[in-house]
Amino acid sequence: MVANYSIDGLRIDSAKDQEQSFYAGFLAAAGVYAVGEVADGDPAYVAPYQNYIDGVLDYPRCVVAVIKLPEYIFWLFLTLSEATTGSRKRSSRPLVA
Repeated sequence: MVANYSIDGLRIDSAKDQEQSFYAGFLAAAGVYAVGEVADGDPAYVAPYQNYIDGVLDYPRCVVAVIKLPEYIFWLFLTLSEATTGSRKRSSRPLVA
């Protein structure tokens, strides 16, 4: 398939669902760069897959970004609000109803 369609790389979905021993033969036969999807937020779990697959998607950093982004946006909103109004007064109204 790689030769027939001139594929220059593979993305392996659900890489953690295969035995790690599978990848040596598979990737040797494919003969192209491969990146694996190891959907887990723990770097210690994801990193060892780099010993079997050319690269892995950085899910641990993505998980942190998704969790921290709302907190950062809220902090930014408060900071900008304080900067424009000169007030540090907080509303007693709940943010979420």
